[in-house]
Amino acid sequence: MELPNGIPSHDTFNRVFQHLDKDAFSSSLYRWSKELLGFLADKQVCIDGKVLCGTDRSGSKKRYMHCNCLGV
Repeated sequence: MELPNGIPSHDTFNRVFQHLDKDAFSSSLYRWSKELLGFLADKQVCIDGKVLCGTDRSGSKKRYMHCNCLGV
């Protein structure tokens, strides 16, 4: 999709959304997202990572513990 004038501004999107039928848009968005999530349910991988900083005061070198969780 070419956008010769750049990406539309927040105000432009706001004006467009103001003219949409809220119930029809909500219903369509719900059906589309439900279909999309159903399609991606078996292909989704959730990854969460945390870094914990140690409290060891004996040296100036900081120690970190990395914890990564992978859910399939």
